[in-house]
Amino acid sequence: MSRPRDLVRSLVRSVADGARKRLEDATGLEALRGQLRELAQQRLPVSAQSLSTAVAHLEGVESASVTVDPTGIHVDVSFEGGRTTAARIVPARIRFAPRGAKELTFRVEPAAAARGYRLGDVVGALAGPIAATLWPIAQLTKARTVGSASIDRDGDDGFTLDLRTVPAVRAMASNASTAMVLEVIELGDVSLRDGAVVLQIRLPNVGI
Repeated sequence: MSRPRDLVRSLVRSVADGARKRLEDATGLEALRGQLRELAQQRLPVSAQSLSTAVAHLEGVESASVTVDPTGIHVDVSFEGGRTTAARIVPARIRFAPRGAKELTFRVEPAAAARGYRLGDVVGALAGPIAATLWPIAQLTKARTVGSASIDRDGDDGFTLDLRTVPAVRAMASNASTAMVLEVIELGDVSLRDGAVVLQIRLPNVGI
């Protein structure tokens, strides 16, 4: 079998292995069954705890709370100096293209909250756990942390994350071998449930 095909198989398997690792943290038979169903359907959860941790590591943050339910991603952040920001963030659009965009757009509710102090930085920090779940091999690069994404404003109430700008993803893209994973693992949909952002992924059929 050709080396490129072997590499694709290995990279796709890394996604499955990452999902299986999360099964080790399942408590109770029903939780285990639910996570097995998600894996079979190529759904990967990004926990609210991992999102909170990413936001808490932003420079100047004193405390951060990120919770998730079907109505949105709820962020409440306190910064040094007494400034705060709070908002509900809702996935709005996905833009993935071969050898092109790897973008996720969020809407902020209420719209006025989009002007909150450093809310763009907060939204950008969400990209780290999302990218690490979508492309687990990113965590094995030489980047010191998975990191945040660059963001662009999208109208008065939106932010677009460019997942390619996450430091660990940039490190992947700079390597001819690992760059392939950015093209073969695609984000198909994003949904919300109590406690997690759920990524629906698309994988190539490589006969694993």
